[in-house]
Amino acid sequence: MLNDISLEVATIALTYIDAHNRDTWLKVGNALKTEFGSSGFDIWDDWSKTADNYDAKAVKSVWRSLTVGKVNIGTVIYLAKQNGFDISKHEVKPIDPQEQAARQAKREQQAREAEAHEKAEVEALTAIAKQIQQVANTPFVTPYTQDKGMSTTGLLSINCNELHAFKHPFDTYNGKPQSIGYALKGLVTLAPFCDLKTGEFVRLQGISGVKATEGKEAGTYIKRFIGKGVSFWWQGYIKKQGIAKIVFEGVSDAQTTHEHTNKPCLAAGGKDQLKKAALALRAECPHDPIIVFGDNDPKGEGQAKAEAAATAVNGIFLLPPSQYKDVNEWVLAEGAESLNKMIDDAIDNTVIERSRNKKAVPDA
Repeated sequence: MLNDISLEVATIALTYIDAHNRDTWLKVGNALKTEFGSSGFDIWDDWSKTADNYDAKAVKSVWRSLTVGKVNIGTVIYLAKQNGFDISKHEVKPIDPQEQAARQAKREQQAREAEAHEKAEVEALTAIAKQIQQVANTPFVTPYTQDKGMSTTGLLSINCNELHAFKHPFDTYNGKPQSIGYALKGLVTLAPFCDLKTGEFVRLQGISGVKATEGKEAGTYIKRFIGKGVSFWWQGYIKKQGIAKIVFEGVSDAQTTHEHTNKPCLAAGGKDQLKKAALALRAECPHDPIIVFGDNDPKGEGQAKAEAAATAVNGIFLLPPSQYKDVNEWVLAEGAESLNKMIDDAIDNTVIERSRNKKAVPDA
């Protein structure tokens, strides 16, 4: 017979878990939603607030998209135990079989409802993103592209007032439909993200034309996605066989590197998408060298995610010099000669190493 983990016990267990790691954060959210349904949101939200990068709107948005049944409450208890939580000190009662069946039925119903809502939201947001794409302009320059010293090839722009006229199909603010891209200001840069396999448009990434002045994104151009779905932005013949490809977190690095190396470059849309991007590219180009370029993050997350992505596809992991946050910053400061040399040397070394390995394998 299974044990009944109450909300109170789960809340205590969460105090033993660090909320900063995104993978852990998502697992905990899935587990709480699976075990407690909508009742689990409040304790997940409270726990999320212990992270210094807490974003209330992101918490609500992600909660809606979490898949019921993907992770169970045992994961929360396991993670808490790793940091000293002792469940034997808390009252845990066996679950009656009938109660267990009732809970399972409720979870399945919630899962069906969540799936239907997610499908409706994806379809609605995709339609809105396509409408925005149609009314957007092909820019000569935007504040973002000017600051990054890159061209506007493959990009669009729209005034924030025009963008905000589009409303979210479900989200509200003060009782009214929430504006699309409400955090984006000025002349907004739009990057169309597409399905790598089919080339079909999936969503837009909007990049603010004014740097944020407060909050955790202060000093940066805020980025927000319009639409949902696994998708990427690229320049060059990304699926052409026989040539190396380069994967980055963001658009500015991909654009800058393509312009200065003429190599096909792909933007994953964030460090958490690097592995998905690398795997998708490997599926299309099984034999080509794939380079994954990381960012130099203060806490090492960008570096770790990029290295993991490169490892997953037997690719090449690279970083800009440590004094620069990313490749774009590096090229703006020093030009592209060192970047080209780093990439070419990495590709040459990989080709030589693979050739040696082939020769080392004896004939059957």
